[in-house]
Amino acid sequence: MPTKPLPSVDMLPPAHKASNAATDTLDLGGSPNNSSSFQNRQREAQDAFLKAYSKTGTTRAAIAVAKIGRTTVYDWDKGDVQGFKARWEDARHTFREALEEDMYELLQNPQGNRGSDVLRMFALKAVWPDKYRDTVIVTDDTAKDLLAKLRGKGKRDSKVDGQSDA
Repeated sequence: MPTKPLPSVDMLPPAHKASNAATDTLDLGGSPNNSSSFQNRQREAQDAFLKAYSKTGTTRAAIAVAKIGRTTVYDWDKGDVQGFKARWEDARHTFREALEEDMYELLQNPQGNRGSDVLRMFALKAVWPDKYRDTVIVTDDTAKDLLAKLRGKGKRDSKVDGQSDA
């Protein structure tokens, strides 16, 4: 079974890619009125952003697809507009799981063009640090014991020289 390439904005159909022109973005961050039309457009833009984010894992690529500004996304997150905060976290989790599935597929089918295993691992560490970060636990107390002995010896030597601990 061939390995799927990592998701990116380049994998999206051309009709879904936005140009870099500032006029291509919509300002749907705030709510100038409570009209259902505005809320519907805002929800559609959120859904487009979240769908793209779950495939690409980057805000830059997802705002290009949704044709919205970066600050709009952060406003939605900060104000939890239409429950955006939990939905964005769900999209992040979907992307993390896609990376993880790709990694497991490579482990099960190691032949062929694997791309960069190291870059995949760095990507997993970046998007899922609580699961994939390097954790070092020191179980050998030799250095701590040696330091305590040296401190004790230093105190004894200073008392011999006539100095006090006070």
